[in-house]
Amino acid sequence: MLKPFVPNLLVHAVHNISLDELRARDIRGLLFDLDNTLLAHYGNEFTAEVTGWIQQVRDQGFQVCIVSNGPSHRTLLLADKLGVPGVPRSGKPRRRGLRRALDQLGLTPAQAAMVGDQIFTDVWAGNRLGLYTILVAPIEVREPWFIRIKRLLEVVVLRLAGVRERG
Repeated sequence: MLKPFVPNLLVHAVHNISLDELRARDIRGLLFDLDNTLLAHYGNEFTAEVTGWIQQVRDQGFQVCIVSNGPSHRTLLLADKLGVPGVPRSGKPRRRGLRRALDQLGLTPAQAAMVGDQIFTDVWAGNRLGLYTILVAPIEVREPWFIRIKRLLEVVVLRLAGVRERG
């Protein structure tokens, strides 16, 4: 019952993801959520650590795409700042946005990982499509009320599933 919401990997932050482990799994692309995954919720600037890590990911041959439920202008502007494609208004947990991202990168679900901070959008969508799913801790705790409510449910699901953080 909990399986659709359980990530394959739980890490503290994106830079804790082992690219060697992903390569060993034949993963060639990473789909990233934006808010509270790569930058603060509703933020407009990436930290130097995030931009440097994304560049390292790309330098090591991985393809990258931003997949956000956010508006087009913001998603595409931020994706452009990283020099990667973006899929705005993706509709997660529906799969259509992830499919569009995979099409843009020319990858199959087995060749990609979904990286995000929420299990009821990012992880659920990725698992439904057959992607390797990576849950990161949210960058900041200040979030809209409806997300704070979901966070309480996320804690329960992760505890019941026995998921522990690595990295």
